[in-house]
Amino acid sequence: MKMRIGPRACGLSVALLLHALAASPASAVPLSSMAVLATKAVDGDYTPVVLVRDLPLLERALRLDEGQREILLALSADLATDTPGRETSLAFLDSLRAILTDEQLALIPDAIREIRRDRMHTSAGIAGERIDVGMVAKRHLRGISSESATQCIERYWRELDLLLAAREAAEPQMRTNADRDSARRAATARANRTVIGAVEARELLQARILIRELNDLTITELSASMPEALAGEFELNALAEAYPNAYVPSGTLEHLRAIASEHPSPAFLALRDEAVQRLDVLRRKAVDAIRKRDAAPLSGGGAQVEADKLITKCELEYADFESWLLEAITAAESPEQLGKIAAGRALLERAKVAEMSANHDWDNQQATVARFDLDGDGQLSGDESSQILDAFVRNVGRRSRWRL
Repeated sequence: MKMRIGPRACGLSVALLLHALAASPASAVPLSSMAVLATKAVDGDYTPVVLVRDLPLLERALRLDEGQREILLALSADLATDTPGRETSLAFLDSLRAILTDEQLALIPDAIREIRRDRMHTSAGIAGERIDVGMVAKRHLRGISSESATQCIERYWRELDLLLAAREAAEPQMRTNADRDSARRAATARANRTVIGAVEARELLQARILIRELNDLTITELSASMPEALAGEFELNALAEAYPNAYVPSGTLEHLRAIASEHPSPAFLALRDEAVQRLDVLRRKAVDAIRKRDAAPLSGGGAQVEADKLITKCELEYADFESWLLEAITAAESPEQLGKIAAGRALLERAKVAEMSANHDWDNQQATVARFDLDGDGQLSGDESSQILDAFVRNVGRRSRWRL
């Protein structure tokens, strides 16, 4: 899979880039096409819009001395008075370069990269967008030299910079439109702005999906380029960071892992491995559903309804997985044997609470008292209150954990 792009751009606007993608869902656009279009959309290397809030980051990253910090503060006046934009940022950085030493000039790419990472976290709007795959990969390589992985990371960062520029160029249009909406109230003007706003929202969503597509494909390519001992762990952690809702830990599986570690019987080990495989399949289905849901507005028709159905189905399957695994563990070993293990005792308590709260209507106060009133006095007190609270948290809270 090629991920190379040219170092310079020709002059197509970001709007043309995104318009070219509007005819088909972003998920159907190959990465090479994304790269070419993104390259044409941005003139030169990506420079994020520098804001006043970025000054402490620049000061730290560039290791400025006291005199340089005072000049930086003076230069920041332009950032505070002018409308934030790429031209203002380029002028500010040019002025900043004039006061830097050669050693500090060499730090500018890293400083820009830190600003970029900050933008990824503060501006991201869909799952899979808010992750710097290159940084995740470097953490997992732990200093191990891999030429193919290093080349992949460098290509990824070049393409990501261009796509971030495309996203950043789309965002001010949204803000300008919002300001205009608040200033004008005429019905016809408002109708026109609604149409324009919908077009701009679509373009911004397309830019976000392009970033997500790049991240997804780079995770796959880096997994293939890494040493086998690191590839699986990297892919799991990268996907978990990109799609955290799909990778919420399974409490029951963690109990099983602890039981299998303390009591490594063939039955527990086999069940653990089966559960890991089942959960991996479920998580990947959930990631696919999330991608379809986020891209559905670009497809129109019944795409959103179908995507929402997939999301609901996956959420129910997470709950079904927990129930299946809990039953499988208690069937694999007697309560007496499980009670001899600390993790086993915790799991038995989990099973007890799950049984007591299964299919319970928590809005029905009378039914709740009847179910948890162990001493029959018609009131909930002492251990009963603690038990009902625990049951509520485990039952209702568990369901909320699987919201995608």
